[in-house]
Amino acid sequence: MATMDTHEAVKLLQSAGLDEVKAEAIVRVVGAGQDALATKAELRAQATSVAQESFARTTAANLEIFELRLRDHLTLRLGAMLLAAACVQVLIFIFLLTQFFSN
Repeated sequence: MATMDTHEAVKLLQSAGLDEVKAEAIVRVVGAGQDALATKAELRAQATSVAQESFARTTAANLEIFELRLRDHLTLRLGAMLLAAACVQVLIFIFLLTQFFSN
């Protein structure tokens, strides 16, 4: 953060017509206010941090949605495979019964 030349500021205010006490008081108030200001680098760092947190939350949410969809998809496929296996077993059983009773 850039610092203010307080001596120069007091002299400038005095040359504008303020007495020394008032000029020094104004410089102290302005100096105290500068501590609350953020630099461009601090603002960039904060913006980057917020963007990274937002990206992380969005990514986590997207991964959770993808996981749920994948789980549903796999559950449906497993169900379909189990149904197909049961149908094959029934067909084999029927085939064996027809072979047994045809002899």
